[in-house]
Amino acid sequence: MIAVVCLLITGLAIVFIAKRFTKPVLLIRDECLLLAQGDFRERETGGVAEDEIGQMANGFQKMRMHLHEMVTMVSYQSEQLAAASEELTASVEQAALAANQVATSLTELATGAEEQLRVVDEALAVVEEMSAGR
Repeated sequence: MIAVVCLLITGLAIVFIAKRFTKPVLLIRDECLLLAQGDFRERETGGVAEDEIGQMANGFQKMRMHLHEMVTMVSYQSEQLAAASEELTASVEQAALAANQVATSLTELATGAEEQLRVVDEALAVVEEMSAGR
């Protein structure tokens, strides 16, 4: 009879100790799964023990916090990059317009120079004709 009571007490102690060790590990596992899904929200974990499992939980919380900061920073920098890209695109479009205007002006200038050359040639021909007719 005493042996049965001792076995019962031992069994209850084993169950109590096992739950005490597995509960924090299961909480950390669940947090890992949420983190893997991109959920970086801070959650109440309750009292954290000072043993190895508690240290692991504290390390996990710090890791989640740093990951959240990194994701926030990357998001901010990607927004900045998108804004800079838009500004660069606008600058390139303006440069292309300016290049087209310069090309148009040069074409008009060349056309005008050709016209002036033609007029000078005609004037020269008239002057030569007048000189020859004297």
